[in-house]
Amino acid sequence: MQGEFVRFCKRDVPYRDLPIHGKGATLWVVRRRYICQPCKTTFRPQLPEMVDGFRMSLRLHEYVEKESFNHPYTFAAAQTGLDEKMVRDIFNGRAKFLGH
Repeated sequence: MQGEFVRFCKRDVPYRDLPIHGKGATLWVVRRRYICQPCKTTFRPQLPEMVDGFRMSLRLHEYVEKESFNHPYTFAAAQTGLDEKMVRDIFNGRAKFLGH
């Protein structure tokens, strides 16, 4: 298996993080893409502390989940600098997971 993956390209991708002192924080991550030589498919490795579907850190995602259960979506959106729709989507994903 070793030596069968070849770097294909790289790209700087912004990920949102928890606000610091009331200002939004953005993490810039260099994402590499690889090619599997035998099957000729490309892939990006998973980042352990990032939520790719929303391009945010795991701690921001968990914070929004908790806040959206206790406060209105607009409040959670204003606190984190996210869109209200994104807060709703995160809440709906968590509610579906919990079976509501």
